[in-house]
Amino acid sequence: MQVSSVASESAFSTSGRILEPYRSCLTHYMIEVLMCSEQWMHADIKAAEQVPTNEQMLADVELLDLLEKEFEAQSLDD
Repeated sequence: MQVSSVASESAFSTSGRILEPYRSCLTHYMIEVLMCSEQWMHADIKAAEQVPTNEQMLADVELLDLLEKEFEAQSLDD
């Protein structure tokens, strides 16, 4: 059974699907700007979806308190 019928060059190249030589009047610079902007917006959306819960934040604060106490105890011993 064949894993994919897509040629490997086409699977890893998006430039042909974004810019066709006969149909686009965008400059290479503008295409790069648009592609970067799209990636940044997707990254912002993913980051916004991963907001920690109150329980996670409380656990982080408790862990930091514990680490701070251990650090203080070690510095007093030295």
